[in-house]
Amino acid sequence: MIDFREIRAWVPAQDAVRFYGAKFDHRGWAICPFHGDTHPSISFKNGRFRCWSCGASGDALDYVSRLFDLDSVQAGQKLDADFHLGLSREHIDAREMERQETERRAIAGLHERFETWRGKTIDRLNEVCYIAHTSLKRLPAPLSDREALAVRFSARASYFSDLLEAGTPEDQAKIFQEREEVDAWTARILNGS
Repeated sequence: MIDFREIRAWVPAQDAVRFYGAKFDHRGWAICPFHGDTHPSISFKNGRFRCWSCGASGDALDYVSRLFDLDSVQAGQKLDADFHLGLSREHIDAREMERQETERRAIAGLHERFETWRGKTIDRLNEVCYIAHTSLKRLPAPLSDREALAVRFSARASYFSDLLEAGTPEDQAKIFQEREEVDAWTARILNGS
């Protein structure tokens, strides 16, 4: 959680205005980014700013919030990050870190199993397409049951292979959900049964 008092204490408005690129004159006044300012109209006092033309005023949080269209929490997080204050670091206990690591490993394991399945399935689908293609070249010779099945599933095999190669993660997930069916018909074709 952001401590706004700490941010106000560490980052006066003048420092925030300077950090985010406003131009200053010899008096220490700045160009206001909130209206078409051509002459510096922002002054500073006690860690706060005030524009004498448009009326904008406040502390560093108010300035960042208005400048980047953020709420006060987001502005605080931005100031904390940009000024390297280290105020919003979450303290995670050892059990939570262990839980996160276990979850990360589980996800990595699932991803590895998916990638292995995907690679093998692409090879099998391409083999189905090859059998169909070479079988069609032999026409009008009669096709074996295996070749006829390969021809029947060739469009689907080609489509699935393309999706597994370059489709969206959502498309690939849909095929993975149907993997038992896909594995069954590719096995029937490739094993000739």
